Amino acid sequence: MTKKTRIILVKHFLSTERIILVMSHDTSLQHLLPPPDQTKELLGQFLHDAACDLAASSTALKKRGRPFQVSWLLLSLGCLWCLLRGWTSQLDLWRLISGFGLGPFAPVAVVDQAIYNRLQEKGSWMMQQLCAQMTQWLGTRMIPYEDRSLASFASEVLALDESTLDALKRWVPDLQGLPAGHSQLLAGRLSCLFDIRRQQWKRIDLLPNAVANCQAHAKEMVKSVRKGALLLFDLGYYNYAWFDSLTNAGIWWVSRVRSNGSWSMEHILVQRDGYFEALVFMGKYRSDRCQHLVRLVRYRYRGIWYTYICNIWDPRMLSGADIVRLYARRWDIELGFRVLKDYLQMRFMISSKPEVLGAQIWGSVLLAQLLHALHVRVAAEAGVDLFDVSLELLIRYLPTCLAHGIDIGQVIQEKGRALGFVRPSTRTRHELPHISWHEVTWPPVDLQWMQKPRYAVDADPNRRGSSSKKKKE
Repeated sequence: MTKKTRIILVKHFLSTERIILVMSHDTSLQHLLPPPDQTKELLGQFLHDAACDLAASSTALKKRGRPFQVSWLLLSLGCLWCLLRGWTSQLDLWRLISGFGLGPFAPVAVVDQAIYNRLQEKGSWMMQQLCAQMTQWLGTRMIPYEDRSLASFASEVLALDESTLDALKRWVPDLQGLPAGHSQLLAGRLSCLFDIRRQQWKRIDLLPNAVANCQAHAKEMVKSVRKGALLLFDLGYYNYAWFDSLTNAGIWWVSRVRSNGSWSMEHILVQRDGYFEALVFMGKYRSDRCQHLVRLVRYRYRGIWYTYICNIWDPRMLSGADIVRLYARRWDIELGFRVLKDYLQMRFMISSKPEVLGAQIWGSVLLAQLLHALHVRVAAEAGVDLFDVSLELLIRYLPTCLAHGIDIGQVIQEKGRALGFVRPSTRTRHELPHISWHEVTWPPVDLQWMQKPRYAVDADPNRRGSSSKKKKE
């Protein structure tokens, strides 16, 4: 029986440092590869402290004994490689492992069902653990690259949003009788926090119910947000009770205002042609109103008024122009979803089994973390704005560079503009007037900063037509 290897040193393609991955396996290995001088291969070249017989190869005739078994490390790396190349089925993974091998791992002569069984055993757990470990390691590596110009007073800047996963194939008996469009055919939804400064996924929760309101899981997501952080979210989270809960928790936040949103004016800070700032209480009706005073920022752009609210009351901490630019970065999480679904093919669910499905999702998230980190590093080394570097082209040509041993960062530095990797970003930038603090009418000392809240969900149960009364009836 082949001896087990306990310590695997993985050299990551983003740097020359190493991360330790502890995993037990018994897959036979090819010859050891020397460490590369530059960052040229996905997840690096694998240096092994192997206590196994290198002469034994899975291509040789197998004698009597235990059948070949694919190691968890080989399986996880195979998943990552197939996802990067556009994984369309589990058969691609089987062909890679049994026919070609991967890096220092020799081909393992197993049937395709063995790969299915191995993934179904604990594929989701395997990839989630690897993703968590890699994310933790990347967190320290991305510190020098984080954009501290974004709300420098905040401990971190996060975007909160959800994304519904696509439909499953009717491959298992439980799904075969469901009609097209049924909610159970959806693979679930992702509730996510995205670190804007570091361009990294902060937290991802895989939820089974694909059609639930995004506010249902919002409080659980906020539990992992540190006090003093700044949260960006869209109108799906527009709720007065939610606004007050964030303020009470010591979390800064910025949101848009619904077209039918109402407020009661308490104090005007700035008033110009096409620009307005004030301190207001959201909700001017008794049935639904906020507890805390918020800052309202409105400006006109091409004849349309845009309205934002936040709990950052002092314009010296964050100007109105900075609020608009900062909220525009909420779109970063939407681009992150696009990387997962379009570039890493997560819109194609390869299985209906939870463990296999989880392996695909967490493998895609792990790759997305690496690709976002590479995107930030390449832009910094090229001395250009992050969004002037095409992430789509970076992902498209990365496998080609890896296959030929080419450092894609060096290519972008030398001829990125000529090849179109570096081009002006198409993101909309609204120019707002500069407001000097001398122009601000500061609030009086006796201004009322809090009032008694009343949320629509807490309506009087005896009131006619209330939700509580309807439940009783």
